[in-house]
Amino acid sequence: MKLVTLALTIICTLSIIGCNNNKLDNSVDSRIIYTTKMFADGRKTCNIDGYIFSPTERARIQTDFIRDEFLFIRYYTWDSIEWVLTYLDSIEIQFYLCDSIIDLNGDGKYEFVVQRFEGMGNVTDYYFNIYTENQSKMQKLLYFDTIPNCTLLPSNNSFSSVERFENSKIVKLYRWNNDLTFYQVKQQSIVCRNQVCVKETYDINGTNKVFQNQTYSNEIDDEYWGFLNWCKD
Repeated sequence: MKLVTLALTIICTLSIIGCNNNKLDNSVDSRIIYTTKMFADGRKTCNIDGYIFSPTERARIQTDFIRDEFLFIRYYTWDSIEWVLTYLDSIEIQFYLCDSIIDLNGDGKYEFVVQRFEGMGNVTDYYFNIYTENQSKMQKLLYFDTIPNCTLLPSNNSFSSVERFENSKIVKLYRWNNDLTFYQVKQQSIVCRNQVCVKETYDINGTNKVFQNQTYSNEIDDEYWGFLNWCKD
């Protein structure tokens, strides 16, 4: 009940200024309480004001996107008189697709998630930057922004990633801990040669990789997919 109350508080008190196609969207997963699409030419600035991470502390997240150059993320807190900048991150970037406020690991706290992509055509890879709040300051989840082609699965506290190669791909499934560290639980590898694709599935237990089965397929199992790109229409 407490988690539902907090979610409703955030929804009711968010103010979104200057954003593209902004919406409160939990149609894909109930833990997504806000999504803004940000596929823009030129420059676009968006402010999200409200009780974003805490029901008692007013904050502002500002995203400032300059296409083919940078995305600037600024986090402000309200000190009863004015907005105070407490965090700034800059990302060298081509395109920034959208951002969302999500409870990724089911602990009742929300994270600010930015989806971006790099490359063009068949070599395009998707990446996520994840930001959390700690003691009234925003901080970036280290190392996560280097994991390619993630699928976030907040409904079961997990995510997957896809590493793509010329004739193969490796899919890894991870679970979140409460502190937003994570560990791998499963893996699939698909190798295609002479129009024949072999898929092998493994369970991961710490450093142990336990073989489960082998099939002839180039399709990744459904359990590895959530919403790879919720920015699309």
